[in-house]
Amino acid sequence: MDKRSIIHIDISTHDSPTSAEFYKTVFGWEHQTNAEYDYTMFSTENGGGGFIKIGENGVQQGDIVFFIDSHDIDADLATVESNGGKRLTDRIEMPGFGAMAYFSDPAGNKIGLWQSADDES
Repeated sequence: MDKRSIIHIDISTHDSPTSAEFYKTVFGWEHQTNAEYDYTMFSTENGGGGFIKIGENGVQQGDIVFFIDSHDIDADLATVESNGGKRLTDRIEMPGFGAMAYFSDPAGNKIGLWQSADDES
């Protein structure tokens, strides 16, 4: 089995621009907003993520969700379920970018899967 990378982190917020400026000022993280999805992404030296609005996809205040690289979200969700995890969403398409889904591990932690558009068939 290949070791899959953590490829993205979402930090919950009520106010993406304010959160983005905070992390830029404190840690030097650059950011940009995708107007189509009303989503602000940040980049760091070794990765990045974004600021997801509280209430979207069941995100609650204080949630920090990391995303694991997936080559087949549906197969990964089936494997999660067969090993004691729980599917929180089905596949969510992000046209032009890829797809994502949320699950919880047996301890109840909310985790994301991300399948790049390059991996979709």
